[in-house]
This record gives sequence, C-alpha cells and structure tokens, in this order.
Amino acid sequence: MKILEVSDSRTWSGGTQQVLLLCQELSRRGEDVTLVTNTETELEKRATAAGLKVKPIRMRQDYDLLAAWKIRDLILEERFDVIHAHHPTAHAISLLAAKLSGIPSLIVTRRVIFKIKNNPFSKWKYQSSRINRYVAVCQAVKQLLEDYGVNHGRVEVIPSAVDLLRFNLNQDKETARKRWGIVKEDIVVGTVGNNSWFKGYPYLLQAAKIVAGKHPRAKFFFCGKGTEQLSIQARELGLEKNVILSGFRTDIPDILACFDIFVLPSLQEGIATAGIEAMASGLPLVGTQVGGIPDIVSKENGSLVPPGNPQALAEAILKLIENPILTENLGLAGRRIAEQRFSKEKVAGQILELYQDSLNR
Repeated sequence: MKILEVSDSRTWSGGTQQVLLLCQELSRRGEDVTLVTNTETELEKRATAAGLKVKPIRMRQDYDLLAAWKIRDLILEERFDVIHAHHPTAHAISLLAAKLSGIPSLIVTRRVIFKIKNNPFSKWKYQSSRINRYVAVCQAVKQLLEDYGVNHGRVEVIPSAVDLLRFNLNQDKETARKRWGIVKEDIVVGTVGNNSWFKGYPYLLQAAKIVAGKHPRAKFFFCGKGTEQLSIQARELGLEKNVILSGFRTDIPDILACFDIFVLPSLQEGIATAGIEAMASGLPLVGTQVGGIPDIVSKENGSLVPPGNPQALAEAILKLIENPILTENLGLAGRRIAEQRFSKEKVAGQILELYQDSLNR
C-alpha cells in the first residue's frame, strides 16, 4: 500500500510525535510511506533523521491552493492509495488535494476537543463526503464529530500510541533525579506538556501549596514549553523550594524517571499522550474528568477528579503519597494497560486495518 501522511504542524508536540511513530511503524511493516511536512520544522528534521521519505511543502493556512496543488501533483506522480491528514490545516489542504487528484481514500485524524466553528467553510471541511473515515483519539472527540454532523459510521476511535521500549520500568531513577537536585527523601509529583491555558497548571500549583503544607519534601515538576512562566505564581504561593520548572525538554523518559506520581490537571484535553507515556513508565495517574482523560485513567491505574478543583487534586495526590503500596500497584497496572492498549505496534495495526477497510468500501 502506498500511503501519504500529511502534517502541517510547525511545533513539536504529542501530535507530531504520534505522526512520527506511525510513519516509523508502518515503514517497519513494509508499507510504502511518504510524509509531507511543513517546511523547516522539527518533524521534518526528526523524520529525515529516522530515514523516512519526507517531502516538505509550505502550508500556510486552510485552503492553501498552492500547497494543495503540490500535494495533488505528488499523489498523481506516485499513485498513492491513501492520504492521511493529521492536523487542522493539513485536513483542509488534504481535502482539496483529494478532490483534485481523485485518490481512493482520505483519512483525517482529530486529536482535540475544541469546539468546531459553525460556518460554511468548517461545515464543508468536516462534513464532506470525500472524507472516507475519521480517526478520533478518544470517545469525547468521536462524540464531538458526530454532534457536528459527521456520520457515526465514519468515525473510528483509535488512541495515541507509545513506544514501550523507550518508556519503560528500567530507567535509572537515581541518576535522573540527581540531575535535578532531587534526593531520595523527596516525593516528586510531575506533569509534562506545553504551558497552555487548558492544561490547568495554575490549579496544580494551588494543589501543590496544600500538599506541601503536609509534606514539605514534596516537589512538583512541570516539564514543557513555557512552564518557566509559572515561576511568578510559584513564588507568590511560597513554593520556590517545592517547584521545578524545566521548560521544553526532549529527554522525556529521563524526566518521567524523576517522578513518583503523574498528574493531568487539564481543563480540556483530547487524549493526553504524556499520560500514556507515564503509564508505560510505571507511574500512577491523577487526572481530571475532561475530554479523553477518562479513556486512560481509571480506578485501576489512578484516580479522576473534577477539573479546576485544587482541593480535589491535592486530596488525590495526598492519598498516593500516604499509601506507597497503592501507588506502586497502580503504577504497575498502568504499565500493563499501556502494553495491552497503547503500544505503537497495536495502534499502527488498527490504523492500517482502517486504511484497508476504507479502500474496500
């Protein structure tokens, strides 16, 4: 099968990581995969370094006719069977390219639960019959698409994936913690993700104040682009000695090795790839009851709390700190769930089956 994956994303994120993992796994299986990226992006750089076939095309905005025409030419020249769009602008441009080229199958992945605009362009973009199938990363995204008018028979829930070899139980925790000045007596509660309003980090800082009042050795580790900006609130709360703000990092397995507990304090979320990586690393999860978080967090591997509630977050964290055996058991259960449901091999297999099904219809 000849497959064309398309991502317009200019920044590195959980979504671009998923695109790279999928391309690598499909190529490993012997599929003929080409990746279209935006120009001069981290995804282009990493995909090229991984030995993938990469075609950089400048994609400026939805309905970029020049980009669509270039992708149309690529489809006709290479005779692709499937085009799979992974981000919003790629979605619109790939839809145009599919109409112009007549490619047999167009697949679109949606990862976020932001409300879809109610205008003629968005309706055409999402409700077009030219889109063979949608991949929704969680049940909440599936519901969002169906509520917007997408026929439920065209939406398949396939979660994000994790590389179980990269994220595992064998990381050197002692060395990882020393790098950040974390000692054996410290309890580390952490989260990973770029600092955006919907991540709910201010609420986690407020919860940290409550937890540190009972456990002064507790440290709260925020990893992700822009997390340095949380220093002002941390200082106002008197948490300078209890908070680590790493900024953007690429050594996420080593970062997770520093943690004892992983928290997803989001106010809105599709599916939290970082949470799946934390599960694979053997960490218990505390998450909010929003979007796709309940798809990955349950009583089996952690606990769910209402969003925007620092007290509830603090109580869930304190329960784990004060019950180390429970914490360990939940973490091990999370690893088993990651192995069963979220391995890159399993997820790529589900997507490949979807491609094949879309071509057979």
